[in-house]
Amino acid sequence: MSNEKQGLKIWQIIFIVIGMITTAFILFISLIAIAIILIKPWGINVVDTGSALISPPIESTGYDHPLLNPQQEALLESAGVDPSKVPTSLTPAQQQCAIDALGEKRAMELVNGAAPSLTDITQAKHCLE
Repeated sequence: MSNEKQGLKIWQIIFIVIGMITTAFILFISLIAIAIILIKPWGINVVDTGSALISPPIESTGYDHPLLNPQQEALLESAGVDPSKVPTSLTPAQQQCAIDALGEKRAMELVNGAAPSLTDITQAKHCLE
């Protein structure tokens, strides 16, 4: 076999190995995505999250929190938080916990009426319990 044919054979092997590694990586990522959808870690329903942001189900628990609109209540419920357990006022310890969890800037935005995101809820969920 000539050197040229050996070089070509080596390149073929390299490309086959790269293709196999890429395929294995894509399969691994796909399995992780499926596991997250099925297992629902942190109590968040990944599939329903998008629909809750667009048109949340208003039927929920029937509780009407005085500081939250129906969309915010539905968003909290989709994240596994019972709106009836969300306090209507925050203690200084809860305020400090929210600042520690979200940062002072974001905590102040929420205090001033900004709608919480799913990230905000998951990061500060423990402060409301």
